[in-house]
Amino acid sequence: MSAAFAPDVSQSVNSLLMNYPAAPWAADLVADDAGDLTMSERDYVKYFAPDLWSSEAKALSAVQVAPAGTLFADVAVNTAWRALPSWYVLSEDDQMIPPDLQRVMSSHIHAKVVPVKSSHSVMVSHPDLVAAVIIEAFLHR
Repeated sequence: MSAAFAPDVSQSVNSLLMNYPAAPWAADLVADDAGDLTMSERDYVKYFAPDLWSSEAKALSAVQVAPAGTLFADVAVNTAWRALPSWYVLSEDDQMIPPDLQRVMSSHIHAKVVPVKSSHSVMVSHPDLVAAVIIEAFLHR
């Protein structure tokens, strides 16, 4: 996993976040007619991808994949990490998922943790590191 939520069975993203301050970007999410959520370009650049070149972050914002509006409330019904070894790229400068929560989740799932000074867009800002972690996980499956 890379700067991701790792809920347990019966947990939701909301339940994982309830002990953390509300993210400044959360109130500004925009739902489309289908209920899918997007961030404004300003919030995307500021919170999601602040360690990328502005032009790169703006381009990614323009093609962002909108998650379902139910994302935060949906409850996990299964967890791959219970049956498989896990790796977790922990983004220490993440403004989307609190780094302290990432530490709690990665510890809970007994992941091999690879910390990196990065925003939530770690797979773009540190592609070689993320690729190396994926390859290591694949080789040890």
